[in-house]
Amino acid sequence: MSSTFTTRDREAARATHKLFWKATIVDLPTFVIWLFTRPLALLIYNVLIPFAVAYGLQAIITRHFTSVGHYALIALSPTQTPNAT
Repeated sequence: MSSTFTTRDREAARATHKLFWKATIVDLPTFVIWLFTRPLALLIYNVLIPFAVAYGLQAIITRHFTSVGHYALIALSPTQTPNAT
């Protein structure tokens, strides 16, 4: 079975990656800032907030209304940890 990538595609991909790493080295402070902020933001928005919303919905469905405010607070202020309250 032949490869879907041609030699020209591989060369273009290598050149693109080489250019990316050169640019990253030139602007290293920005990359370090990105490294410590962007993955954490993605974790908060794609994992922690949906979990807080799901637990809030579960509390509503199981009629534990005293916990709903706690989960709403966590979902609306993602810097607060669940054990802080």
